[in-house]
Amino acid sequence: MKVLIGTTNPSKVKRFEELLDGNDIDFCTLQDLGIESEPQEMGKTPEENAIIKAKYYGQFFDIVICNDSGLYFDSLP
Repeated sequence: MKVLIGTTNPSKVKRFEELLDGNDIDFCTLQDLGIESEPQEMGKTPEENAIIKAKYYGQFFDIVICNDSGLYFDSLP
């Protein structure tokens, strides 16, 4: 199965490849498909931003994996 990884971060691509190794998945990247545009990540949480990205990149490919992470500090608003 071919899956688009919706990121330009090579470390995230490698992480997904390692996590899903052995699952008969052929990964392609935004660069592989010549996708240079990016969605506006206006979500309030990393999960919302990942969903925004997945929907956006779903215009270009049928199966998409997206990830977003956040760094939080309790003492900052």
